[in-house]
Amino acid sequence: MPEPGKLGSIINCLLILTLLASCSGKNSAEDMDKETQSVSSWLATANMVGDAWISGAVPNIYAEQTLKRATEELRKEKEKIDEIKLSKDVTEHDKSVLLAEVLQL
Repeated sequence: MPEPGKLGSIINCLLILTLLASCSGKNSAEDMDKETQSVSSWLATANMVGDAWISGAVPNIYAEQTLKRATEELRKEKEKIDEIKLSKDVTEHDKSVLLAEVLQL
């Protein structure tokens, strides 16, 4: 799980990518937006469960299963992002930034 200060920059990056992707009606931009939202959602899930686990608010087995699922889903999202076709609205840089953030998680 990323450090608390790092988490803010990751979320900001994901939000910027969401805004960039949502500015166009192209399929690749919509795909990028969808994957960015999914990554953000799984990141939020992992953080909430991690915080609850650390504070003792959830059982170990629940936290372990949820964090394992989040990891699996983030791997799937990485694969989906890899498959997004480039267009004038989704550049290699856009994909690279998002992929780097997912890999960092």
